[in-house]
Amino acid sequence: MTFISVGNTVECVLVAIILAALLTGCSYRILGVVQSSGFSGRRAFTWFGKKDNHVFGRHGVLFVLCALSSAVIGLCFAFAGTWGGVCSLAPIIAFLILYIWADNKRAIYVPVEKTPRITRIMVIIFVLSAIFCYIAVALLNFADAVWGNIYFSLLRYVPMSLFVLLLIPVALLANLISKAYDTPHGNKFLAAAKEKIAASDIKIIGISGSAGKAVTKSVLHDLLEKKYRVFSTVRAHYTPLGISKALVGVNMSDYDVFIVEMKARFAGDVSRLCDVLPPDYSITTDICPEHAEAFGTPDEMVAANGELLSRTKGLNIIGASCWDSFAGTECSKEKECCISSVQCSLEGTDFTLTLGGESRQIHTKLLGEFTAHCIGLAAQMAYAMGLTIDEIADGLASTDCVEHRLQHYEKDGVLVLDDMSGSTLTEARSAAGVLAAHTGRKIVITGGLSELGVLEPEENRKLGATLLCADEIILIGTTLVKDVQKGYHAAGGKEENVRIFNTERKAKDYLASIQAPGDCVLYLDVEVE
Repeated sequence: MTFISVGNTVECVLVAIILAALLTGCSYRILGVVQSSGFSGRRAFTWFGKKDNHVFGRHGVLFVLCALSSAVIGLCFAFAGTWGGVCSLAPIIAFLILYIWADNKRAIYVPVEKTPRITRIMVIIFVLSAIFCYIAVALLNFADAVWGNIYFSLLRYVPMSLFVLLLIPVALLANLISKAYDTPHGNKFLAAAKEKIAASDIKIIGISGSAGKAVTKSVLHDLLEKKYRVFSTVRAHYTPLGISKALVGVNMSDYDVFIVEMKARFAGDVSRLCDVLPPDYSITTDICPEHAEAFGTPDEMVAANGELLSRTKGLNIIGASCWDSFAGTECSKEKECCISSVQCSLEGTDFTLTLGGESRQIHTKLLGEFTAHCIGLAAQMAYAMGLTIDEIADGLASTDCVEHRLQHYEKDGVLVLDDMSGSTLTEARSAAGVLAAHTGRKIVITGGLSELGVLEPEENRKLGATLLCADEIILIGTTLVKDVQKGYHAAGGKEENVRIFNTERKAKDYLASIQAPGDCVLYLDVEVE
């Protein structure tokens, strides 16, 4: 029978491998959602189901295109006999390649951080897809050999289009299989980190909040180095497992202070971090609707960030903007109140620093009013840990900009404000305040604020109103930016000042065509080229 021939087996294997590779490529952006959901299949599936994300709709359209074009090509190549059925695979392959290309060009997507775990899941997706595709191809060829109908032979590979509809289930299944290795493997790192921390005398400072954590951590690190040996987490390490792995090979006895950025994406995240790294001191920077989509309500966001306060052994310093949110929390706490008379410019920020009844005039290279209050949080904590106001003032004078946090530099005569990580309205307002100080043409390029759940329309309209100072606003996307545009126009902005592009590439090409020496360009939550 044809089914058991060597040639037929080779055909089945080749088809399975090719389709598995393409289906794995189509799953790449799906893994970004799984990763940002804390590798929770339930949370990821909820995100996929959001109407504005169009995931199921896009997969449905891709399935219809693959199935119809495959059927047409199969019938058109009827003169080739059973090879006509093989030819019907061509449009499926072509559309899958086109989907991968288009998915990587999308303006709004959840980015993927390439980690060993993501690589493992992709390998599992490939293996699962190869197995499922081989079984399907083998069964279809067996049915063709048994039945012998010419139309079935020509159309036998059309059902392979159904695998497009299985992209999400297969990705979630691969994630589940991966957990069988990742969970026990990760527990070993967690246990080792707990043991290492417990055996040391190091003081741990936890920093939580919706915005400003990286700036506060960087400034505090620079200040405390005046008196202590300081170790702090890098940007990519904010989960219990990520931090535990970062501690491998680190001799904790070489340090006096460990500063940890404790990011709360979901309820319980901070508590799990505190289980591994019990904080001696803590800082809460700000509470705004970042990740409201994951939390559900503002109260849940406050509760998630408040987990740090209840787990801190000593002093908690809380930003003035969110002090009232934690008024009822029983802990040792102080309100950030050491910064006043803030003056922002493109050359830096000036303010009055008051600690212990003494005041100093400070100038720093860091930009923005919100950044000034992040500096205040760091300064107040450094003072509480024994630094003098003069040591703090000296440290602030030499502190440099934090990467992608209103980092500023000149490129080909254009002043660049790199706020790629400014993903909250609070940070956007601070950035817009700096941009407004520029005397030349002011340009903003942004894709809007995401992961805000039901608050997205309102927050993006507020963002639009915030950008009224700009002469040119370049918006990227098809959904969020409509509200940015509405907010800008409602605040009195001119319609001709706004340009909308559906891809980041087109937006940046337009920016390159219009920018000139003397301009100032604010990249708001968009990567600078």
